[in-house]
Amino acid sequence: MSRMLSIHRVGPDWAARDVTGANYGQSPDLFETMEAAERLARRNGAKVVLSREAQNHLLSQPSLKPKR
Repeated sequence: MSRMLSIHRVGPDWAARDVTGANYGQSPDLFETMEAAERLARRNGAKVVLSREAQNHLLSQPSLKPKR
């Protein structure tokens, strides 16, 4: 595995992909995929980056406002 995992859309799901094209942590939930990628990255000393599509998806999410 390489030192970088990038989060990309794979059909209807999100997956962390290394430079070889292998997918890891595939899920329809972007946050689950990010958590799986972070766990894998910690074990292997890799870095997780988001694709432009993943970044745009996160920016389009409504802000989570604290409940009073």
